[in-house]
Amino acid sequence: MPGALFGAAITFGDENLRIGLDTMAAHLTDRHINMAARMQTGYIHHAAMQYWISIARRMATREDQVAQSVVGSCASALVRYHQSAFQPVVTDIERLYPAWDFDSAVSVKQHWRFEEYGKLIEPQLHEIHESEAGEKIFGEVIKVWCPRSGE
Repeated sequence: MPGALFGAAITFGDENLRIGLDTMAAHLTDRHINMAARMQTGYIHHAAMQYWISIARRMATREDQVAQSVVGSCASALVRYHQSAFQPVVTDIERLYPAWDFDSAVSVKQHWRFEEYGKLIEPQLHEIHESEAGEKIFGEVIKVWCPRSGE
């Protein structure tokens, strides 16, 4: 259950939750993170993508089995986001609080088509892939998000 809640909070796509997510992550097992990676809404938010990338970046250089499991979960989340999207779009949003004080509690800051977003995150994905201490799995994330990488 904690993993599902953590995953749902990530998919919410709110950068304001980052501190809470980091605090929560410190208390989760690799199995919880694996469950969190399965949480999908069909909408992809920039903050959610960046959160999974940040976890992978922190854990990629560690050689222990738990860290490698977490890196695998991050890769899985990023690939699943791409595969389960209702539209090939990543959106950067800002949630306004308290929501009842605003006509629209969600403000869209930017949209990227998948191809554009892949170019944006490509350096981050390559950095993770190159730093992976264990099995190099981020190559699969690169194939999905940056299909023209290497051309």
